[in-house]
Amino acid sequence: MADELIGVWLLLLAGRSPDEQHALLQSLGCLSRRGRADRMGVIRLLDRIYQSLVDQGAPPRMPEAGTSSALANFPTEASAVPGGREPLTHQLARLQVHALVNAGYLEQDACRLEPDAVRAWWADVLPKVTAIHDQHNQIFAALAEVRAQAKAKAGQRTDPITCPLCGRPAPRGATYCVWCGRWLAAPRI
Repeated sequence: MADELIGVWLLLLAGRSPDEQHALLQSLGCLSRRGRADRMGVIRLLDRIYQSLVDQGAPPRMPEAGTSSALANFPTEASAVPGGREPLTHQLARLQVHALVNAGYLEQDACRLEPDAVRAWWADVLPKVTAIHDQHNQIFAALAEVRAQAKAKAGQRTDPITCPLCGRPAPRGATYCVWCGRWLAAPRI
């Protein structure tokens, strides 16, 4: 990753979904005219890079609502584990930066940062990043609720039961057979 695009890299790390990443890049003026005009192209590109890592065995991420205080302590330096590999999130953001540059979606001159200016830049952009983060928290919280409901329903059986009198199917949980009227079970209260 080119050091001068570390701001883009940080915004991509801060974004928990391609949509949020796009919103961050757009709000801070990092997208080129082409990137601003092709919102879905940018989002698809970011997602395609993410999916390629998942296809290679990286664990999928589920965006979750989080606190804005985590952003205040956000790591503003690109670092790998000493003697180890680059963390997957850092690798993903680096690959996304390269893909955005190659596609012509970044306004590179507007996004350049000197390495010693990164912390001050992050402190300046933190209010905008936090506002976008909070907007997307509402979406992620709603999605978490839907996932929880789907998980709860996944454990419930929905296949029909068979009436012992007429042998026809009746909806699971029915009190009486819809065909012959035989009592099947006590009502649940």
